[in-house]
Amino acid sequence: MAIIRSLTLHVDRNIGRLKEYSGTLKKISEHITGKGFEVWTLRISTPPIESARFDYGSYCNAIAENIDGDVYISALNVETESFDPDAVLGCFDRYSLMFGSLLIRDHSELDAVSSKIYRFYKASEDPLAYTRFSTLIDSWVHTPYFPSSPNIGGEIGFSVALRYVDLFRKILNDSASISEVAKFLRALDELLREVEDLYGLRYYGIDLSLSPWMSESVGELIEMASGVKFPFPGSGSGIDKLNRLIRVLANASRVRTVGFNEVMIPVEEDNLLRSRVAEGVLGFRDLIHFTAYCIVGVDMAIVNRGDLDIAKVLSDLMVISRVKGRPLGIRVIPVDLSPGSTIDLGRFGVGKVMKY
Repeated sequence: MAIIRSLTLHVDRNIGRLKEYSGTLKKISEHITGKGFEVWTLRISTPPIESARFDYGSYCNAIAENIDGDVYISALNVETESFDPDAVLGCFDRYSLMFGSLLIRDHSELDAVSSKIYRFYKASEDPLAYTRFSTLIDSWVHTPYFPSSPNIGGEIGFSVALRYVDLFRKILNDSASISEVAKFLRALDELLREVEDLYGLRYYGIDLSLSPWMSESVGELIEMASGVKFPFPGSGSGIDKLNRLIRVLANASRVRTVGFNEVMIPVEEDNLLRSRVAEGVLGFRDLIHFTAYCIVGVDMAIVNRGDLDIAKVLSDLMVISRVKGRPLGIRVIPVDLSPGSTIDLGRFGVGKVMKY
């Protein structure tokens, strides 16, 4: 059954109002649930941090003291001048549900910030800290998807993301039609427009991106769509088929959309992708290749810290982003273990280090 993956409230940086915002978010969730739609997570996103002299300590302490303990918050979305690796990791230690990202617009910024990036990926021995941070290339994206979810909309409002792999599976095996899935999306959109009127908050839209959660596998859908084992040749056409299907659903349902609206392949959130890593057939270089088809790019990949040359990876992704004309992101988990080794990722389960 399709559910709302995240209900995200995009707010200002008035941290003193976080309890109020959390309460509003929960009321909206209750209203949506009462109408028959399940909500999986509640999230808050704040505007990007632009000041080079930003007081991270006071800011993060205030968040930890004011936010409800079961609400995720993307509050550390920073630009290159304001990026402080030690401060970001310190904030993550202060509140375990805090997320953030770094925006790098072009190669000139990469040259200026590369030493900080290298320091960041060597500074923490906690792999879970790196599941909460991503780097975005080219420009911010207004989306409910974490880690990179800055409020760039200009006003307080809300958006949602979905877990709806099962609906795509039904379309691919002909047990459901596009019109049936579009009807589900249209009903949700109508409810969210109702919430907009009731609460006087801007409804930004639905990010129709197709994302996995363990047994709800996007990797499985790619194999169904392509007819080949992922990531062998033909997989790219399978991803493209799913991306085109997302666009068809958006047009057929006429819902309000926001964000990426493309296939996502976070490795450690997808059981089939994890199994392909364990088999040794899916490697880090494959993920870079598939950024041509998957807008999120390289996501939730565990790699050996010594192998990872993050500046060179980012440099390649910048070229791909320029060719595609769209933002790309990367979220890697560096560890001091060799490829094939296992590591406990908490709520994500046990993962394996990818070959580089």
